[in-house]
Amino acid sequence: MTKREKIIKDLIKLLLKSNISVIYAREVAHLLQCRIERVESILFQMAKKELLQHVYELHCCQCGQVISVSETSEFYGTTTECLGCWTQTESIIMNDIVSAYYPQILGHVS
Repeated sequence: MTKREKIIKDLIKLLLKSNISVIYAREVAHLLQCRIERVESILFQMAKKELLQHVYELHCCQCGQVISVSETSEFYGTTTECLGCWTQTESIIMNDIVSAYYPQILGHVS
């Protein structure tokens, strides 16, 4: 494991110990000023160990609120309505689909 990978993993472990509800690879990469692929690799390894669950979130294009969560990156339906700002888009593709990782075992990170 490289020094950069250890830093990424240590930050993710710290976030998990802090009872964070969701981890976004792009946010961790931005915070540590590293490539998102490196962060995704670490997060994927942790998901394989069942410490995290990899999901996709559909975010409102107007306010950023999470509209829906799915285990696949495909969201079905032609219209979506945001409960945060009550915006209804004509197509799901107008909203952002974001890769996210949810903690599986809270309080148990080694």
